[in-house]
Amino acid sequence: MLARLAPALDKAHTEGIIHRDIKPANILFDEDGNPYLSDFGIVKLTHADTTLTGTADTIGTPAYMSLEQARTEKDLDGRSDIYSLVVILFEMLTGEQPYKADTPVGMVVAHIQDPIPHIAEKRADLPATTQKIIDKGLAKDRADRFHTSQELVDALRMLATRIEQGGKETIDAFVTELVDKKRDKSPSTDSNANCCYYFHTRRASNYPH
Repeated sequence: MLARLAPALDKAHTEGIIHRDIKPANILFDEDGNPYLSDFGIVKLTHADTTLTGTADTIGTPAYMSLEQARTEKDLDGRSDIYSLVVILFEMLTGEQPYKADTPVGMVVAHIQDPIPHIAEKRADLPATTQKIIDKGLAKDRADRFHTSQELVDALRMLATRIEQGGKETIDAFVTELVDKKRDKSPSTDSNANCCYYFHTRRASNYPH
């Protein structure tokens, strides 16, 4: 799913379009199971509960909102959407959102102040290197995050390939190299990419489509 969405999201970012509300409810599937992002250009949200809020300055969903978006910083870029995408990844893998709170404000504070959760506490069967991907994707400083959605997908693909081939040291070495790598080339704009890879999980049925 992420591999299908990544090129489209990166294309939007290269056009200066920041979604600002990446969340499961805004990912729609056609009859063939192909995912699509919806609700580009949201300018107002009227609901205000523990998962949704919107004001003239703050637009988005606290459970999936990046720190800089929550702070209403004016210079948002694509890394804000990528943060939200990794929140969805965490939820796909564990069946739970990475941060919890009883109110929208509490959720925002949790994203800003709480440490990045350890995915092994929810999924001990995943390779330890998975945490490197989560750490990079949810980094408090956006300069430390993946620069494009495709970089995130590449890291996940490489991890999946190395898992199939076996060898913990090999997994660690290859994924660490990719996660730490600084890329200079422009994001892919191939909107026809249709790989629907994501980690197989026993909790997949709990993920809200």
